[in-house]
Amino acid sequence: MGTIIVTIIILAAVVAAFMWTRSGNRKVGGSCSKQEGGCAGCSDTSCPASQAVDRNKYDDLATFRPKYDAVFFDLDGTLLNTAGDLTDAVNHVLEKKGMVSVSEEQVIPVLGNGVINLLHTFLPEDISESDFEVCYDEFKLFYKEHAANKTYAYEGMKPLLERLKSSGFKTAVITNKNDDIAKLLVNDYFSGLVDFTLGRTDFLSRKPDPAMMHFVASKTDTDIKRILYVGDSEVDREFCALAGTDCVLVSWGFRNREELVAGGGVPVVDNPHQILAAVG
Repeated sequence: MGTIIVTIIILAAVVAAFMWTRSGNRKVGGSCSKQEGGCAGCSDTSCPASQAVDRNKYDDLATFRPKYDAVFFDLDGTLLNTAGDLTDAVNHVLEKKGMVSVSEEQVIPVLGNGVINLLHTFLPEDISESDFEVCYDEFKLFYKEHAANKTYAYEGMKPLLERLKSSGFKTAVITNKNDDIAKLLVNDYFSGLVDFTLGRTDFLSRKPDPAMMHFVASKTDTDIKRILYVGDSEVDREFCALAGTDCVLVSWGFRNREELVAGGGVPVVDNPHQILAAVG
């Protein structure tokens, strides 16, 4: 008789657990959620059950067919916050010219179009070509020696690259930063996690011209339509539109979220996990 009662209790518990899961009615560390689809349709991100479903979907990326074969990244404002060191390099040049220094807040909105554009923004409009070349050389020399003084990787980006690599995705960096500095920084901060890095060179037009995207796609043997590009600015949006590549923009970089959303056309993400979700 006792064995029968225990069996009935166990069966009742199993049925109750099944009905609880099907209904989506959960109170495990979060607020009660009752949404169609149960856990899979629930937006209660504070609930551990919701997080468990998220892990099931994204932790083992090899278990489903992703939308992309590769995830390529911008560098400044996307993977790395380089604003402090770039500002110091600009001010080094301005000091050499006897000009007033500028703040990081003045420099950030200009970032994304390369060093030449950055310097032209703060140097006199009537500067001669020869004088500009001297300033450009001063900038490059100073920045190469001080490129990692204040620079840091945005939180979660190195783990994201590790996840992508371990799941079989190709990775690359395409940036308007000078190629030699870009390669040094990528190697310093993300050694072994990026398959190919391309910065500004003399043989390819800079972003938003699509030449750099097509070049890296060729070098990594990747279909242009199977690439997701992650950037932080209007330059990156236009770059992907011209290249025919899907794009997401990050809200933690050198443009504010409202500005990115207003530009339209591509998703804006607020944390690295959303990038991981986007590849599926």
